[in-house]
Amino acid sequence: MGALDRRVPVAGVTLAGSLAGLVALPKLAQTLVLVGLPVALIWLVRTTISHARSFEDLLRRIESIEREVNGLAGRDLLLFQSRHPRRGRTVGGRTGSETVLATLLMAGLFIGACLVAAISQMDLAGGRLAAYGGFLALTVAYLGFLVVWYLGYSYTTTGD
Repeated sequence: MGALDRRVPVAGVTLAGSLAGLVALPKLAQTLVLVGLPVALIWLVRTTISHARSFEDLLRRIESIEREVNGLAGRDLLLFQSRHPRRGRTVGGRTGSETVLATLLMAGLFIGACLVAAISQMDLAGGRLAAYGGFLALTVAYLGFLVVWYLGYSYTTTGD
């Protein structure tokens, strides 16, 4: 689960490189990058949220095991997750929430950069600019849906 907080810098550098190299590409390739980058951001945010939810599952399972061991022992032996002061406040703990927040902030910056690049590099105007702006707006709306999905998550036991 340690890869959760390492994904943002690696993905950020990769996506920044593709956006920075936009000026060197032919117009068709620029269009593909400007369409592909928001799709890649959706993938990055979605997988980061899924990873944070899995991390939450792991934390809650550790807590469950601690409680079970303490119950069998008849006294408190293990206390880390079951008594953690921030237990259950955020999905995936601090690592999960900070990584999701960083990924969302990065996605917002890249979406803004895509719009600026579309105007400055592609000379989009009129209907084409409106269509691309609509595409970016749909991307932002879907990212908002993913945030609601993330915030509404809670661990449920499977009865084992």
